[in-house]
Amino acid sequence: FTLTEPGKLRSYAFDLPPFYAVKLEAEASSYLLVLAIVILQNPIENSVINFLAPIVVNREKKLLVQVPLDEQKYHDFGIAEPISRYL
Repeated sequence: FTLTEPGKLRSYAFDLPPFYAVKLEAEASSYLLVLAIVILQNPIENSVINFLAPIVVNREKKLLVQVPLDEQKYHDFGIAEPISRYL
């Protein structure tokens, strides 16, 4: 797998649950990097991306967590969306 910034592929925003903000010691969102897992396939059009469980990195403190989002709240985000929709 590899990682990518989901906002470069589509409109992407979510509320970071307080539990994860504490784990990340997040004081300012400017230090947070949001990444999505991409499972690479050959050809690349068969690859899938996980928008439903982003990885959030506190770049300043070098901490990261994977944040499972609520499927009902974020129904537009899939766990294995074909990347071909965004190429």
